[in-house]
Amino acid sequence: MQPVDTRPPSQPSAYSRFFFRFIDWLRHRIAQASLVGDHPIFRNDQFPWVARLEAQAPAIRAELMALLAERERLPFLP
Repeated sequence: MQPVDTRPPSQPSAYSRFFFRFIDWLRHRIAQASLVGDHPIFRNDQFPWVARLEAQAPAIRAELMALLAERERLPFLP
């Protein structure tokens, strides 16, 4: 069993605080510039192309299954 560390967490460095403040500012700016908002889940009706993509799901799945049937022939990049 691991011992519990009861020491208080150390204060982040000034560089870390600056960096994470910058990242928060940047995320906020990107969200403000977004045409669709900053939501974790979007409604499908916000994207007109979703219905066309979903309609092609059976064909996409069939293509994937055909590729996976011959996966040993797929190129391998380490």
